[in-house]
Amino acid sequence: MGIEIMESDKRVHPKLAVEYLETYRKTCDYFYLVAKKFSQSTLELDIGLFDLTKMKVIKSSEYLYPDPEFRAELMKRIRNNFRVLTNAVDDPFQRTIGEF
Repeated sequence: MGIEIMESDKRVHPKLAVEYLETYRKTCDYFYLVAKKFSQSTLELDIGLFDLTKMKVIKSSEYLYPDPEFRAELMKRIRNNFRVLTNAVDDPFQRTIGEF
C-alpha cells in the first residue's frame, strides 16, 4: 500500500493526485492520498482519499494491479540496500501464510 500525506492547507487538485498515483501505481496494491482539503474533481478520480480534518477515509482506494516485475525489483533493492521489509513478498499476487 502507498500513502502520500499532504499537510498543506491548499486544496489537492486532480493533476497533483494523478502524479502521485502514477508514481505508486507500478508497485502498490492500493494507494491513499491524505490531505486536509480535496477539490470536488479529485473526489471523482479512482484514488483512495483520507481526510485529515475528519480523520477518516472519504473514498476507498481501488486495486491498482501493480507491475509484478517492477515491484519485484523494487522489493529486492529495498531489502538489499535498506535491510527492511525482509518478509515482504516480491509478487503482489503472491499470498503467504504466516508462521505458527
